[in-house]
Amino acid sequence: MPDNVIPLPIHTHLVYLLGPAGRGVVVRPLNFSQIQAFKAVIETGTTTSAASLLNTTQPSISRKLSDFQRATRLKLFEHHRGRLRPTREGQQLYESVRRHFEGLEKIET
Repeated sequence: MPDNVIPLPIHTHLVYLLGPAGRGVVVRPLNFSQIQAFKAVIETGTTTSAASLLNTTQPSISRKLSDFQRATRLKLFEHHRGRLRPTREGQQLYESVRRHFEGLEKIET
């Protein structure tokens, strides 16, 4: 496994997400809905839009995003003019998450 890949436990499975510059990150187990919320916030730019996309509430997205950041121990977003923009670490994690989602979509078809 390359140095810049971090295994993140999701229940009993491992998902490999890119880590910032190979820095090891100790995380608590994540669940799929936290990763899905993270992906939706990056793609929409706001927790409100992410909530609409995932058919849930804004407070639920905010809580999942907070739990995700706490679990990874990384600052994943910065606030900019009312929107959330990913940090460099957040963008790296997103790229890995996006690739995994693409792989899951291929399995479905």
